[in-house]
Amino acid sequence: MKTIFLSLITAILLAFLGCKEPEKYLRIVEDDLVIAAEELTVEINVESSAEWMVDVSVLALPWINGFEYEPNGKTFTIEITEANATLEARSVVLRVDSSDALSRSITLTQLAMDASIGVTPAALEPFDGNGAPEQTLTVDAYPAEWKVDEEVDWLTVTRGEDNLYNTITLTAARSQQFEERNGEVVVHHIAEAFETLADTLAVTQRGVTLFLYRAETSPIDPETLEIGLSAEGGVITLPVLAIDDWTVRVDQPEEGRATLGMTGGEANEDDGIELPLTVPENTAPETYEFTLVFECGGERYTYKCVQKAAVSDEPGDPDNPGEPGGDN
Repeated sequence: MKTIFLSLITAILLAFLGCKEPEKYLRIVEDDLVIAAEELTVEINVESSAEWMVDVSVLALPWINGFEYEPNGKTFTIEITEANATLEARSVVLRVDSSDALSRSITLTQLAMDASIGVTPAALEPFDGNGAPEQTLTVDAYPAEWKVDEEVDWLTVTRGEDNLYNTITLTAARSQQFEERNGEVVVHHIAEAFETLADTLAVTQRGVTLFLYRAETSPIDPETLEIGLSAEGGVITLPVLAIDDWTVRVDQPEEGRATLGMTGGEANEDDGIELPLTVPENTAPETYEFTLVFECGGERYTYKCVQKAAVSDEPGDPDNPGEPGGDN
């Protein structure tokens, strides 16, 4: 009897176990994912006891082009077709639901682009007030597209070409003041997302110690440093302003032709000293050129003088009746 009872219990247990429902499961194999900023395709593995699907509502993002999966498959893929060209990471929560009423999620994070920009050298020597030699900078940038702000009116910024495209050359105009002047050169990315990344370089130009004027109210053009003289010649008065004692000499092809009434002066930054320059009439058909060389405060200032050629005795210009021919 005891044996019959045990057999009955065993049969009941076996029947019960045979009717037990199979295990339900849904697993996303990967943990939360962190991917690079570049365009790429991500494959995600799914293990499930039933058909499953991806919640597509969260994938309606401009940087996700599409996805593919099969309900009975084991993976789904997401295509990232837009690099994360920003300074901040971006994320999306991916959810998978199964027909067994199970749900699982992971977070997919795309890192920000590792943008950078820098200028070498990190500091510049002060520009000389006379217009110092050029100084060249090298720009190291990622992404490679960058621009430089040109907001210093006395500084010319030139970008290199071809193999030197990552360089900029700075050229300072001759200063028109005794005091030092300062500015900034700013290099930053063209892409708006990276404009906050910038390298700022301070630029300084020393003041000059001497000014030479062609007229009482107008300094000599600091770009050309050239004095124009008429063919008739005569005495030209050139006011000199200086913050140190100075000397001047004439360098010319014909010794003694152009002469100075004085060869030096004292510091006179407020009132100036009038320098008389005597130039005889130019009777030659060519211009006559010579140079005034000033020494002041350890600096040298060179001014080119150009006297016009002789006035032609030929009839006037047919396009301008009544006007003498040639240059005056």
